[in-house]
Amino acid sequence: MIRRPPTSILVSSSDIEELKAIRKKAREESLSTADQQKPDTPLQGQPDSSQHPADRRAGERREMTAAERIGLTR
Repeated sequence: MIRRPPTSILVSSSDIEELKAIRKKAREESLSTADQQKPDTPLQGQPDSSQHPADRRAGERREMTAAERIGLTR
């Protein structure tokens, strides 16, 4: 099998600047919407769904693992 070198794509500097602006705007919007969201308060007696089942006792919170953050575990 013949291996070819990776294909390079020519991009103009104006395209790069435009992409940077789009990324910056998206980042600012995601930060501003994260600030506006109120933390969910579960009903009395209801377990907090953001907690791992083993850690629901006494309202204990813990850091999410990387696998949980990307949705590999429930």
